Amino acid sequence: MTKVNMDVMKPWIAKRVTELIGFEDEVLINFIYGLLEGEEFWLLLLNAQQNVSGVPQQFLDAKEDETKKKKAETDRIAHEIHRKKEKEKQEFHEEKVKMVTIPISMHEFN
Repeated sequence: MTKVNMDVMKPWIAKRVTELIGFEDEVLINFIYGLLEGEEFWLLLLNAQQNVSGVPQQFLDAKEDETKKKKAETDRIAHEIHRKKEKEKQEFHEEKVKMVTIPISMHEFN
């Protein structure tokens, strides 16, 4: 970024941002300047350019991690639902056995 004269670029950036959002926002403009002057932004761009998808690898890795976490949570919830259904089925069966057993026992005493 040493070859780019940011003093020349900054007015254009400020004007373009103001045109796009409809008013001058110094916080946003300064944020953009900071991004452009920072090394991290350029490293991300270079990484994206080298990647077939055009997306920085760390973004892809973060998305993959997020997807794995969501799948793990979905699997956990599905397992919990299955476990509760099995428990309800077992309790229903036990209650049914009790209902059958009680009348038979009462009949034996009469």
